Amino acid sequence: LMISPGLSNGDQMTGCSSAERPGSAGKSQPPASHIPTADTLKFAFKAGVPLDLHVNPQLRIESGVFFAPVFTDPELSWGIEIPIAAAYNINDPLYIQLELLPAIKSLGKVYFSMGYTLRAGYTIAKGSEPMLDIDAFFRVDDFVQTLAGDAVGFKNFVIGFGAKFYLFL
Repeated sequence: LMISPGLSNGDQMTGCSSAERPGSAGKSQPPASHIPTADTLKFAFKAGVPLDLHVNPQLRIESGVFFAPVFTDPELSWGIEIPIAAAYNINDPLYIQLELLPAIKSLGKVYFSMGYTLRAGYTIAKGSEPMLDIDAFFRVDDFVQTLAGDAVGFKNFVIGFGAKFYLFL
């Protein structure tokens, strides 16, 4: 489970500011069940099944399948993500990571997107087992997307903080 409030330079899913969002001008929204946020803030989390392959003590390849809803006021969009990441341990607790984010998303209609994340973090461990990763990241969600035809862009990015908890069964 990753909970990550993010700051963005516009609407995280469409690249529009709240004033430019289609259908938002001059309309008041009825009360609804949602998480209230400021116009440019989003609340998101990921839940899924991770797969980590430890190539050597310094390099880890990560993947998995994750369900990722994004709450904006008053909308809810969702995504199914299959990230592919390479994490490199600079020293025992410090790491850097590059992650590709292929996803199927919904924002009124279903579309494909490919993004990437650059991440730097710190691992808190108990002995040789990691317990918690805390990191800062820079993410471009829809670097390639098919919502408005094939497009490559950089106008939709997120700077944020994240945490990943480890549970070994």
